[in-house]
Amino acid sequence: MTWQWVYLADLRGATGLEGPPGSGGYKGTLSSGADLNTFYGLSFDGYYAVTTDAIAASLVNAPPGAKAGTFHIFKIGSTASNQMYLEYGATGRMFVSAATSTGRSRPWVDVAANMDNGIFPATTYATFNDVTVSSRYTVWSGSAATTYGAPSANTGTITTIVFGTAAWQEWRTTSAGAPGPQTWVRGKGTTGWGSWYSTSPAPDSAIASTPNGNRIAPVSVTRGWGGGNTTGSGFAKYLVTMPPKARRARIVVRNADPRYAIADSPAAALSTVSIGLSAGVADSSQSGVVTVATGASTGTNGFFSPWFDASAFGGKDAIVGIDWSSADTVQTNIGTGWTGAGTGATSTGATGASSGTLPFHIYLEVEIPASVPIYVGYGDSLLSGVSATRPVYDSWLNQYCRAVGAAAVHFTHSGDTMAGSWEPASVKWKEFGANFQAADAAFFGMGSNDVFGGADLATMQARFLAALPSVKRYLSPNVYALTIMPRTGVTGSAEDVRRSYNTWLRTQDVREVLPFAAAASADDEVLRPEYDADGIHLNTAGYGALAAVLPRTLVSTPAVFPGDPRLLDTGQVDEVFAGFVGSDDRMTALTIGADGDLTGYAAGRVGHSLGIENVALDSGQTFVVVDSQDRILFSDVDLLATEAALPTENWAHWGDSLTDDAVTGVDAWVNKLSTLTGKSHFNGGWYQQTADQIAARQGGLPAIVTVSGNVTAASGATTITSIVNKPVLASGTRSVAGILAGVPGSIKEPTAGTVQFTPDQAGVYSIPAKSVFIPTNGFAYKDRVITIWSGRNNVPLSTDPDLVVAAIRAMIDYLSPRVKRVIVMEVVPAEFDDSTMRTYTAALNTAIKAAFPEFWLDIASWLRTTAAASAAGITFTSQDNTDIANGNTPTSFRSDSTHLNATGCTAVAARVYSEAQRRGWIA
Repeated sequence: MTWQWVYLADLRGATGLEGPPGSGGYKGTLSSGADLNTFYGLSFDGYYAVTTDAIAASLVNAPPGAKAGTFHIFKIGSTASNQMYLEYGATGRMFVSAATSTGRSRPWVDVAANMDNGIFPATTYATFNDVTVSSRYTVWSGSAATTYGAPSANTGTITTIVFGTAAWQEWRTTSAGAPGPQTWVRGKGTTGWGSWYSTSPAPDSAIASTPNGNRIAPVSVTRGWGGGNTTGSGFAKYLVTMPPKARRARIVVRNADPRYAIADSPAAALSTVSIGLSAGVADSSQSGVVTVATGASTGTNGFFSPWFDASAFGGKDAIVGIDWSSADTVQTNIGTGWTGAGTGATSTGATGASSGTLPFHIYLEVEIPASVPIYVGYGDSLLSGVSATRPVYDSWLNQYCRAVGAAAVHFTHSGDTMAGSWEPASVKWKEFGANFQAADAAFFGMGSNDVFGGADLATMQARFLAALPSVKRYLSPNVYALTIMPRTGVTGSAEDVRRSYNTWLRTQDVREVLPFAAAASADDEVLRPEYDADGIHLNTAGYGALAAVLPRTLVSTPAVFPGDPRLLDTGQVDEVFAGFVGSDDRMTALTIGADGDLTGYAAGRVGHSLGIENVALDSGQTFVVVDSQDRILFSDVDLLATEAALPTENWAHWGDSLTDDAVTGVDAWVNKLSTLTGKSHFNGGWYQQTADQIAARQGGLPAIVTVSGNVTAASGATTITSIVNKPVLASGTRSVAGILAGVPGSIKEPTAGTVQFTPDQAGVYSIPAKSVFIPTNGFAYKDRVITIWSGRNNVPLSTDPDLVVAAIRAMIDYLSPRVKRVIVMEVVPAEFDDSTMRTYTAALNTAIKAAFPEFWLDIASWLRTTAAASAAGITFTSQDNTDIANGNTPTSFRSDSTHLNATGCTAVAARVYSEAQRRGWIA
């Protein structure tokens, strides 16, 4: 290592070079076993000698693998100090850290591993094989590079990362001519250094450039894992979803496991590479098969097929087929597919045996319009969809992207960690090469293997902070963090660290922290039984529940700029600076000219939309917007055509404690209904809430908010001075996320009477008085089938039934499909209701039923029938019959005077399910 001298201070003192053993100077030698966490504050200010490697190895809380050198303490105050550890010798390292009276505030950081160490020290290391410390050196001649063992005779840099007895090296050239700078990598194990592998794909001169307004998405088919391999020959068929509006694509086949290195193993022969339309995910049947290539090879850098027209596959499931053979090692990876002997890539039948580990690393490069979002996941097996029926394909990321019409990109590897060679220079960030452009959003899902691998909170925080800049740089600047889920059966310190880390995440520089832990676990201790695959991973329904946590819209309507073909190509639009397009890639009415104003054409459209034109209306039209030639540009018929006719097959449930799974736990009827339907179900229950509060939380009766001073505080929570339709109740843990005056944040009532708004990103934002708050979940689930079970908490208040009806009506009107699929459920009695309350409950139910006869479900009355007992698999007891005679819910269904127990939840789930079948919503 080449050192550069930096002047820090004159430490000689009055008695010579070392100075007196006092504050700021030489303090003597460290003894064996000294704990470096205890060296902080005024009394330790100075530096100590570590005279031997043996003493260094005995030190507690020292840098990893510390050698002889000096240990420096720089005081900050009486309870904190910065620390620096300098190793002695030509290859010595420099570490920095900090310690306080409460422990080490950040892990040791190897500074030398993150800086340029100058020219390769040939007097210290004969070749690259001999480098033993993390470092980066420059080689200034091709002949010297060859002498040192570089894989190419060029000038360049050699980077070494050492972790324990293993290591990794990257050789990066500085060639200015063709084929341009190249990158090579290799690894070191117990048997020494392996071979060099090029990670720079060969240029494809035949590829036409991507037109403006389009981009390339590397759609993941398989993902890395703990490792496995095969050899011989056979065929493999892989299941993948092509993004919507795909225009062209090519298939990439690499003989590699991307978890450990992007470099390829020895070349394998690919006699056939094909793609066809999947006939169904149950088997490998396909149609419309296109042979993309024959007689190919994975080569040294992987096989990149010719581009093919992908328009027939857009938004559909496809089968990638490969016939292959190799006398050497073929790496396997996780995914969904089928394998068999012989050839079968282009077979249209259900050939091959189903498998979750498949040969090769496969992805598609797909050209799509810029209007199709690209979402990327950074994570481990929980993001790859391990233990789902169909790994990768059924991962929550892929389920979500299919639901919203996006392209799914995975930087996910089973078994990986934040510390798993994801340093900023790692080639793992460059897995998809130069064709990968920043995604619209990235999901930071790494961390489970870190925390359950023994990392403490400080280490977790340090790893997150080290990885986040690279996620923003290489994947997307729009990062959503995911809370880490519990593991069933794991208790103790790991769980304490996990919960503290999840809380800390909410303070970090991300757009939002998504509550995956809450979606997967009812008590933040164990995974929900209906989702739990093996105590760690989820089944397909569980991953679907995670997908349901995400907002349906992460990306707004995209802007386009000059040259984009989606701008109008007529002479009506001149000197366009920018415009906006809809989801169909057609430009909207908004186009901005070079002067910053609306173009003449756009202004004309706006003007005519505000005026009245005498034009003949077509059948069914009640209003139109026309241009200056009286041509119809837009009508109410067009408006209706943009709305979904029917809701999705997923559900959302809005209510009070009778719905809230925090009250009924894993036995909540919503969870049981989810199992019956096999669809995603959002639980929007909140105990003790009244009908208007539930409607406010759903968004149908939105909160109207005024904050103190009409601006948010620079940091932390801002007091809400006035709120109409309050969506929250006093709770130390619960809040409602949403958007207030365009500012994403959350409303919370930490103590009774104190309501606050906290922006997701700290800052001073203008919040005009009486701003409307739009709840995130309510907006996200507007397109679902819903149940409404509210009104029970209005009984003690004797709320005017018309107000309860109005709240329910507002919730229904807020739904987006033209056809609403809603179940409004009868208010249940409580055992100790007096006569006044029973009279009110009857009147309230009469009013609700009269207002919504098409949506009504008399669930409370039904629970008092033998049909309910049969649905729950029980026979009513004598006490139950007494309850029924008194107009109460049977004791066998109750956990207290009002709420349902597990048996009651089973009955309710069965009744709602059968009602949905009766109405034709479920087959």
